[in-house]
Amino acid sequence: TLKASAPTGTGASSRLRRVLVVGQVGLSVVLLVCASLFARSLTYAGSIDPGFTLRSGILAGIDLLPGGYDEARGGVFIQRLLERVSRIPNVTGATVARTIPLDLGGSSDMTVTVDGYTRQGGEELMTYYNQVGPAYFETMGIPILRGRGITVRDTSAAPAVAVINETMARRYWAGRDPIGGTFRFGRGPVTVVGVARDGKYSRLSEEPRNYVYLPALQNYRSDLLLHVKTDADPAIVLPALRAAVSELDPNLPLFDVRTVEQHMRISTFIARLAASMLGLFGILGVLLAGVGLYGVIAFNAAQRTREIGLRMALGAARGEVIWLVLREGLVLAAFGIAGGLALAFGAGRLVAGQLTGVSGTDPVSFWGTAVFLAAVAAVACLLPARKASGLNPLTALRSE
Repeated sequence: TLKASAPTGTGASSRLRRVLVVGQVGLSVVLLVCASLFARSLTYAGSIDPGFTLRSGILAGIDLLPGGYDEARGGVFIQRLLERVSRIPNVTGATVARTIPLDLGGSSDMTVTVDGYTRQGGEELMTYYNQVGPAYFETMGIPILRGRGITVRDTSAAPAVAVINETMARRYWAGRDPIGGTFRFGRGPVTVVGVARDGKYSRLSEEPRNYVYLPALQNYRSDLLLHVKTDADPAIVLPALRAAVSELDPNLPLFDVRTVEQHMRISTFIARLAASMLGLFGILGVLLAGVGLYGVIAFNAAQRTREIGLRMALGAARGEVIWLVLREGLVLAAFGIAGGLALAFGAGRLVAGQLTGVSGTDPVSFWGTAVFLAAVAAVACLLPARKASGLNPLTALRSE
C-alpha cells in the first residue's frame, strides 16, 4: 500500500531514466573491458621474443633512384656505404634491408614453387619475403640454424640464393635437407643456403609464417633501410653516419631516421593508443554512470520520503531502509553490467587480432571490470541510501 501510494517511478520519464543509466553502465563495461584487454596485451608484448636481438642502433632510409643510380652503380654504392659505416666508432654492425620486422607497413608476399614438394589439392605456396644486405643476420641478431647467411659474395653475378626460416623449411622440406634445395618465384631456381630462426615479421601477435630472405645485391631495390648496430647511445653515432653518407654522395639524404628503440615502441603503437583512449573514455563513462545512478536513486528516494518515514515510524531498522534504497540501484547496475559483458564479448572477438598473449575473452579483464563497476555502483547508490536512512520520521511524515 505504501509503495502504491508513493509518487515514484512508474511513468515514462522514470523508465527512461532507468534505461539511460543501464545503458551508461553497459557502455562503460565495454570500454573498460577493451581497455583492459589492450593494457594486458601490452604487458605480454614486452616479454615476447620478436626473433631478433638488435636493441641499440639507428634505422635510416636511403633512396638511390633520384641520384641516378642503376643496378650496377647502386650495388657498388651499397657495398662501399656498408664498409664505411662499419668503420665508424661505436658501430658494431651495418647492413641494409627493404624493411625491418614489426614495421607498420607490413611485409610483402609472393607465390613460390618448391622443387620436390607436392601440393595438396589446390594449395597455394605463399611466402613473405625481405631483401637484405650482407651481414644482415649478424647485425639483427637473428640466429642461423643451418647453413649460412647472406654475404658480400651474393651479387647479381653469383648464383641466385636465399635464406628461409624454420617454418618454411619444416613445411616444404619435411624429411629432406633444405640446404641445397631450390624454389622458384617467376624466375630461375633459387638455392636455399641457410635456415634462420623464426621471428615476428608484421605483428607480435602473429602465428609462425613462411619467410624468405633474398640478397639485396642480387635482387636490387633502390630504396632501402640502413640498419646500424651500436654499442653506445645512437645519438652519438648519428652525426658520423650522416657524414659517411655525405662523403660518398653529398646529394643523397637520409630520411625517416629513428632509433631501434623508437621503432620497437612504434610496433606497439596501436595497442598503446587503444588502451589509452579506451581507458580514458571508459573512466569518463564510469563517472557518468556513477553520477547517473546516484541521481536516479537519490531522486526516487526523495519521492519515497513519506513511505520511508512511515516504515521507520513502524519500526523499520536503519539497515532495512538502506537496503530498500540500495537494492533498486544494484538491480539497475546488474542489468547494465550483464548487457555490457555480452557486448564486450563481441567487441573482444573483433579486436582479438590486435592482441598479444591475451585472448579476446580474457577472464581477468571481464571479471575485473564487472567487479569494479559493481563496486562503483554500490558506492553511488549507498550515498543516497544512507541519507534516506537518516530521515527523521516526523519530518518525513510532514513532507506531504
